[in-house]
Amino acid sequence: MEELSKAIVIAAEETFVRQVEIALREEKAFRAVGIAYIRFAAEEPQLFQLIFMNDSERAIHQFSEFLPIKDYSYEKMILSIQEEYGLSRQLSEQLYQHLFIYSHGIASMTAAGIYRFSPAELTAMLTQVFTALIKELLGGNHD
Repeated sequence: MEELSKAIVIAAEETFVRQVEIALREEKAFRAVGIAYIRFAAEEPQLFQLIFMNDSERAIHQFSEFLPIKDYSYEKMILSIQEEYGLSRQLSEQLYQHLFIYSHGIASMTAAGIYRFSPAELTAMLTQVFTALIKELLGGNHD
């Protein structure tokens, strides 16, 4: 039974990775991946919960360790952000971490059936948060 469970998780992860790979080819790849993540939660809520809302087998001591473990396209995402927005690796990682947390919140609400945001709402919300984070990371006001 345990082997079957592992096989289901692997198949679910492969399905998700294919969606991310497609999103990475879009013009605004970073936003497209966020939307694909949320769409996966809407279309496959049980698979989403299985992959992204269960205990990790490996203990995580800092959140910065989480995405490289859980995101199967982590390096591609970081490179995409660096290339598309001209950010350093460190700033790209910070941006990705912040937006992952935000996107995960939306995706979790969606998977749980709490609320399903429209594509227009998602685009507006992700763009607004992205813009604010970019301003902050590139030297916004620090009180």
